[in-house]
Amino acid sequence: GVSAKTTGDLELSADEFIEHGEVEGGCTVKGKHMTFLSDVFGNVISRGGNIFIAGNVAGGRIESQGGNVTLGKGVSRAMVCARDGAVTVHYCDLSTIIGKIVRIERAVNCEIIADEVIIDVIEGCLIAAEKIKITSADECRGRESLVTVLIPDLSGFAQHIATLQRRIVEAQAN
Repeated sequence: GVSAKTTGDLELSADEFIEHGEVEGGCTVKGKHMTFLSDVFGNVISRGGNIFIAGNVAGGRIESQGGNVTLGKGVSRAMVCARDGAVTVHYCDLSTIIGKIVRIERAVNCEIIADEVIIDVIEGCLIAAEKIKITSADECRGRESLVTVLIPDLSGFAQHIATLQRRIVEAQAN
């Protein structure tokens, strides 16, 4: 495993890394394509690769710059970010999830920001995305779920309309 006593923080130069032991809180593992078969309590940061964690994630931060994050079990009190990739989570609570596409089976008291969100069950979550699919929503301890649909950037359409209007004026003048 990765701990302050045995390895300390790891900065990996290999393209692929597989860890069978836990990553303790306070420790950071940086690399590219990384697989963790046990629980993660610290930070995992990928530079352009995918992250797969088979165990639970508690605390800490999981971040992939340009890759996907797949979490096989639960996420609690953590930050998970894959701005340009997909985040797939079985269960999460009290966490922040950010990704291009976010897929979650069940989320409780989470903040989720993405271009596209697909969730089976939410309870007391805050969600902001352009495309949202939720199967079931409920409150949790008096906190209702709040869903905000973001408007896509329409500036390209405005420019296209202006070009077409100019062409119409020119055609009418001829």
